[in-house]
Amino acid sequence: MPIAAVLLILLHALTHATWNLIAKRSPKSSAFYSITILAGVLMYSPLCAVHIARNPAILGAWPWFLLSGTFLAFYYTLMAGVYAKADLSIAYPLLRLGPIFIVAWGMVFLDEQLTATALLGICAIVAGCMILPQQSLKISRSTFRLKHYANWTYAAALAASVCTSVYVVVDKFVMLRFNPNASGWIAFDYVWLEMAACSVVLAVLAGLGGRRRHWAEALSARWKILLIALMLIGAYVFVMCALAIPGVLVSHVGAFRQTSVVFTVLAGIVLLKEKCGPVRIAAAAVIVAGLLMVVMG
Repeated sequence: MPIAAVLLILLHALTHATWNLIAKRSPKSSAFYSITILAGVLMYSPLCAVHIARNPAILGAWPWFLLSGTFLAFYYTLMAGVYAKADLSIAYPLLRLGPIFIVAWGMVFLDEQLTATALLGICAIVAGCMILPQQSLKISRSTFRLKHYANWTYAAALAASVCTSVYVVVDKFVMLRFNPNASGWIAFDYVWLEMAACSVVLAVLAGLGGRRRHWAEALSARWKILLIALMLIGAYVFVMCALAIPGVLVSHVGAFRQTSVVFTVLAGIVLLKEKCGPVRIAAAAVIVAGLLMVVMG
């Protein structure tokens, strides 16, 4: 993977971990994310709207940014539910299992070929994410019992990971089709349009929920809305720019984004005072090893 792509994804991971840390302490509803993403769209609108008006070619990708925006909206809705049920150090790693599905979609729809080293690295990342929530490194019959995973939190996190994998693959397809290297703004414009679509879908989902108190709770967290809005869209722009670099595979990007797991674990330990034991350190080491294999592969 090119160094430029690695740096972009590291910036994304740090920003993503930061806003998720804030989100963990924010209202957990579709209404909150609808307002937050709308705020982000409005923040960046002076830049994107003017550029799109002058260069409207990206509007030809409307079916794709509507599709991505819809899956992104479902991701945020599921994420809010997971954060309401589980600790950050447990919930976040589970929400990052997208590489399992990204590998499949990339090979089927984008004709990507993975080396054995890269594939092994992706498997290591997934394994590390699964080990991280465990309380002990000792493996016994009770360690991976079905009842530990067959619950709403794990089901919602897995569904959220599927949503992540779909919009990442769709975004890569758009970047290949529109060749953003011809204009550095195209990736940014696409993210802006995708987020605008996402905010509309989230508003519909929040409306279907029929809970007015969620809107009141969301509006009461003004500073959190502004911070997350600024970082949320900015973080994903880093991903889109990385995807635009020639030779970068969508499965590699999806895997390398998991560095945010390490940042989030550290934030949970230092800032949220969550329990830290050998299992957390070992899981983070497995994730880092997997990332190195992906880059080397």
